[in-house]
Amino acid sequence: MPTLPEPEIYTAERKAEFLLNNALDAEEYRWAVEEACRLGVDPTRLEHISRDLPWQNPALYLPEIAIAALRK
Repeated sequence: MPTLPEPEIYTAERKAEFLLNNALDAEEYRWAVEEACRLGVDPTRLEHISRDLPWQNPALYLPEIAIAALRK
């Protein structure tokens, strides 16, 4: 019987990278930054793909997310 490969276990960092890399617009990217923060990951420290669009900078969204979290 053939052995099956070990399943890949995604770290919080890998999940955050996936979300950031797949965002198609500023709204999705902001959501991905928020999700990265919920996962306990600093999105500014991730090596994710950047398409050099103005809205693809996690630091732009962090103050807004931090303020929203304080209001909860």
